[in-house]
Amino acid sequence: MTNRLLDIMCATLEIKGKMKSFYSDAAGKCGDRVGTETFQMLRDMEQKHLERLEQAYSDLSRGESGVDACRFYDIDVPERAEVLRKLKQKREAIPEACLSDIAAIEGGMELENKGIDMFVERLKGAVEPAEREFLNHMLAEERSHYILLADLKFYYLDTEHWLMEKSRAGLDGA
Repeated sequence: MTNRLLDIMCATLEIKGKMKSFYSDAAGKCGDRVGTETFQMLRDMEQKHLERLEQAYSDLSRGESGVDACRFYDIDVPERAEVLRKLKQKREAIPEACLSDIAAIEGGMELENKGIDMFVERLKGAVEPAEREFLNHMLAEERSHYILLADLKFYYLDTEHWLMEKSRAGLDGA
């Protein structure tokens, strides 16, 4: 492994730490249960990513370059469908979108985009297979978080249309 992969992982750890802090703060300030639970879920996902990345970084720093050290992607991360299912189950009518919650969501989307941009830029110069694999997995994670946040924003801005789209209900109620 090169120092290049370690540098990328170090930058990723910093970004993930900031995201975890952001989601933790947003969960504490969120005005309703759906938003709070979503931000807590995102915070917990970032914590799992941090733990996995810290272990891989530690292994690579010591010169361990086996296959286990390169398992960056956690298959057990909750999928978008699971998150949407939870939102549907816990739906409470939200008469008005909470502007501070939407601002937090947009801030999270901006952070995820910054991470995506960094990984895309690094991927352009990546030559080692492990480096490319790591960056591709990180891109997939950040994109899934962005989509989750976009869905949550849609939920706040237009709950009725969100439910129609996500529950696949027809206009005739069938």
